[in-house]
Amino acid sequence: MQFNYTRSCSFVSYLKVLLVLLFAGASQSASAQITPSTGYTASQLVSKLVGAGVTTSGEVLTCASGASGEFMVTSSNLGLDCGVALTTGKVVTGGGQYGINVLTGVASGSFASVDNLAPGDAALTTLAGQPTKNACILEFDFIPSGDTIRFNYVFGSEEYPSFTCSNYNDVFGFLISGPGFGTGTNIALIPGTNIPVCINSVNSGVPSGGYLLADCNSIGPGSPFPAYFVNNAAGTSVTYDGFTTVLQAKAAVTPCTSYHLKLGIADAVDGVYDSGVFLEAGSLSSVPNTTLVAVGVGTIPYAIRSCAPGHVTFNTAATSCTPTIIKYLISGTAINGYDYATIADSVIIPPFGTTAIVNINPLLIPPSTPKTVILTVLIPDHCDPTLLVPDPLQSATLTIYDSFHINIVTPDTMICRGESVNIIVQPDTIFGVLMVYNWTPAAGLSSSVVLSPTATPTTTTTYIITGNVLVAAGCPDATDRITITVYDPPVLTVDSILVKTCVGVPVNLHVNATPVGVPYDYSWASGTYLSSTSISNPVTNPFATGDITYTVTVNPTAQPLCKSTATVTVHTLGDYTVGPVSSNICFPQTVTVTSTGSTEFSYVWTPSIGVATSTSRTPVISDSVVGNTVYTVTSSYANCPDYVHTITIHVDTPANLQTIVDTICLGMSTTYDVTVPGGLYYHYQWSSAPSTVLISNDTSSHPIFTPSAAGSYVLTSVIQPISAVCAVTAIVKLEVLPNVISVHPTDTAICLGQVVQVIGSGHPAFSYQWLPTAGIGVSNVLNALITPDTSALYTVTAHFHSCPDIYATLNLQVQPTPTVYIGGNRPLCEFDTLHINASVLPAWFTGYTYTWSPAADLDNTSTSTVVFDGTTTTTLHLVVTSSAGCTGQDSAVITLLPGNFAAPLPDLAFCPHDTAILNPAGGAGLSYHWYPSIYISDSLSNSPVIRPIASQSYYAIVTNANGCKDTVHFNTIVHPAALISVPDSVTLYPGENYPIEPITNCTTFTWFPYTGLSNPLISNPVATPDVSTLYIVKATTEYGCKAVDSINIIVNEETLIAVPNAFTPGTGVNGEFKIIKRGIANLNYFRIFNRWGNMVYESKNIDAGWDGSWKGEPQPFGVYVYSIQAVTSTGKVFNKQGNVTVIR
Repeated sequence: MQFNYTRSCSFVSYLKVLLVLLFAGASQSASAQITPSTGYTASQLVSKLVGAGVTTSGEVLTCASGASGEFMVTSSNLGLDCGVALTTGKVVTGGGQYGINVLTGVASGSFASVDNLAPGDAALTTLAGQPTKNACILEFDFIPSGDTIRFNYVFGSEEYPSFTCSNYNDVFGFLISGPGFGTGTNIALIPGTNIPVCINSVNSGVPSGGYLLADCNSIGPGSPFPAYFVNNAAGTSVTYDGFTTVLQAKAAVTPCTSYHLKLGIADAVDGVYDSGVFLEAGSLSSVPNTTLVAVGVGTIPYAIRSCAPGHVTFNTAATSCTPTIIKYLISGTAINGYDYATIADSVIIPPFGTTAIVNINPLLIPPSTPKTVILTVLIPDHCDPTLLVPDPLQSATLTIYDSFHINIVTPDTMICRGESVNIIVQPDTIFGVLMVYNWTPAAGLSSSVVLSPTATPTTTTTYIITGNVLVAAGCPDATDRITITVYDPPVLTVDSILVKTCVGVPVNLHVNATPVGVPYDYSWASGTYLSSTSISNPVTNPFATGDITYTVTVNPTAQPLCKSTATVTVHTLGDYTVGPVSSNICFPQTVTVTSTGSTEFSYVWTPSIGVATSTSRTPVISDSVVGNTVYTVTSSYANCPDYVHTITIHVDTPANLQTIVDTICLGMSTTYDVTVPGGLYYHYQWSSAPSTVLISNDTSSHPIFTPSAAGSYVLTSVIQPISAVCAVTAIVKLEVLPNVISVHPTDTAICLGQVVQVIGSGHPAFSYQWLPTAGIGVSNVLNALITPDTSALYTVTAHFHSCPDIYATLNLQVQPTPTVYIGGNRPLCEFDTLHINASVLPAWFTGYTYTWSPAADLDNTSTSTVVFDGTTTTTLHLVVTSSAGCTGQDSAVITLLPGNFAAPLPDLAFCPHDTAILNPAGGAGLSYHWYPSIYISDSLSNSPVIRPIASQSYYAIVTNANGCKDTVHFNTIVHPAALISVPDSVTLYPGENYPIEPITNCTTFTWFPYTGLSNPLISNPVATPDVSTLYIVKATTEYGCKAVDSINIIVNEETLIAVPNAFTPGTGVNGEFKIIKRGIANLNYFRIFNRWGNMVYESKNIDAGWDGSWKGEPQPFGVYVYSIQAVTSTGKVFNKQGNVTVIR
């Protein structure tokens, strides 16, 4: 059957359609036979595909058994090392059926055509325009961290080459859906075009027999593209007769946003002629490639020792919403840590950044040959992501040189005055273009900053060239020199080569030239301060100190090139400073004078008393006069006016040292006066050790000290006059006693005649006295022995001469031995009770405890008065004990008389608020007393009205003429009132509902309004309102009792997200670090980093959590950084970063 239609790649007769919504990565060459395997879950296959910068979730695999799997390559023309295979037939060859791998022979003899009898897929059917079969689909959601997603793939088919340019054309596509895309956008395109990849667009360019090339041309401009086709007829590894070269699909995406991918392949119309797609492992990525740029000096990749560091810049073409950690291999001939400062083996590009820099700082070492530093980015091996391998396409090299050089090629030269020399200099071959130059001296040069100037010296001159790399701050200079000798100058003499003067004092200069009688021209340089620069005897009048060297150039007027020079140095002195201008010393200290004055001055100090050398420029002065003394120095030089300066010396004496020892008690204040007599200019500075002493004024000579705790203190006062070196320290050693004592026991009871041993706590410096002394053998010790005969309050007083007295008390209660009487033997009517009031003497003591026995017939066994209700004759016993254990006892025989004479009453049933009249049967002479009296109109009536509100057991005490009493019982059953109780309000977040679980005893229910309820006639409907709603419920019990309640269900449109701040891995409910969510939210990412910036966990499943491990290893106790981004159902973006502590 054939079909007429516009030629495209999306529908065929024997059609296998592949949909791959999105993958990204870099291809690697394959090597060895293909080894396929099957039996993997969707998550395992997706995990095989995913590389850096992509997180996935919701993985679903819908394939026939054996149609999907993984492959490993050791030698093949496939172009891939390993990855995932999706087919319309089988992955593994065996059992008489061909999969993707050739077992023996070549591909043309291995025909893969297996009908799995599996259903097709609706999306593939729409794409193909034909019914589909044998669909194999792998789909999932993903979130990219970068702005581009890419992956590498190869498509192969058994329909090559038989159906090239035919209507029977397998078609293949990649679709992505999400922000920026429609329901599915095909990105499986011929590189640089919008033409989809399929058999008719990628082939040898030769149509199969009976078909037209025009059918391939109609796919789009340039179609078909033989450059992307591999004829595999003779292939020994892949069964398909043809397949594409390794191609890459990519798409622009929004970082940290969720997208959906659906990868699938299917037969169309029938189930024969298998096709398959090979997807490279680890190539689904969203991390842009890194480019490395090495820069040393300027913009070239060369660095120099002792210069500014070089650096390698890591650049990415696009940003990522998460930190990008780039590991790299350090290689080259330079040694890390020896040739250059130690660098790390990784760098981090921050979120939304594109650049990171690694500085290469060369170190000084003995001279050596140039060394190289090579940084190569490490990438995960595609087939073993745990193994990092270098990527030669992501590398940079920086070369380190010891220095740069310059060389003057022109030799030393001799010239006559007025001639010129062209100085030729050879620059550094590497750094010459970056260097700047400077010649010294500059005199006679055409330029002092060019490489090769012209020199015209007037005297014999050595020129020095200095070169440096301007952009590399701190580099040592490179230098060379040349000497140019100038001959035949006139002979010049000067009156003096050194002329002395002072600032503002003029002096004459004079030069003589021989031979005499020849007209000469004179030129003085510089002309600073000169009256003329063109005469033989100018006048100079310097206005600044120092040496000025004047150079006079003399040449015969008729022979200007034959020049001579002479120099005169004018040595000028000026005013100066002396110091210190003002000094504070402590006798017998000295002051050493400093001076900026020249040693050429003559100095005289007055007064000379105390001056070690009165003619010294910087004498040592020993001043013994307390107070201020002014010293004057006068200096003279040549014909200069005298200069006069003064200094002032202040002399102090130290205060006398003091040491004070004192003792006080806590709570007291004290003062100590360390005032220096007559010392009004002394400064005081107090401190304490320890510092728990309050000082009223720490700069007073007599402050008040208030300790805040008992103990030993050292109070110090630094006493200082104007001169700090005269300071002394006064010391106060203060002992602070506690202001409290304690004794044990403080309050106790004993029997008369017992002895009490007191254990006390108090400072040994105190003296002690007990009062009263009665019963105390030794009353002046803290730990006294007391034998009291009566109760008393004892007080012990602690005394220290400078402290207020301190007290502690002991309350001793002396208890008697009790005498007990419970009333003797007596009769008791059967079923009656007997009130017994025990008499215990002495009665003034009220601290008795009571123990009655046997307890079975008593209402209480621990009070002085009890009620006996025994049914047989019984002997009662009472033991009375004081709190100190003093004991007395008594007993009595209680004889029972018959008492069963009253008629029984029936039980009664009530609804709440019902009433009834009690009419007991019985003979004359009986009286009734009803118990309990609650809900009974008259408890002494023989026929009272009863109105119970709750079920109750009643009894009546019936008394006969003999005074005996009988008891009859009956029960009232009150059906419970209707009860229903629900919470006042609850809050729901998007996607939540609330099962209403009321507390109730009712059996029928009616809820209003009905809207949003699963069932308005049950007790526990599920509420899912769209808006906040107040629900009212009316309920009825089985006895007709009614109740009403209401609940306000508040609908919050926003989602609530939170996280804990710590967790303990493996401990149950707190064993994972998870996001706490109320409502609906999609998780863009949930990442956790350790202190070194390593990402130890990443997920986009908002319900998943971190178990505290990384790469299968438990992580240590410590603080980790997390970063979360989620989007709520309202579109609100939720970002949260913080710390979480792992507790182990």
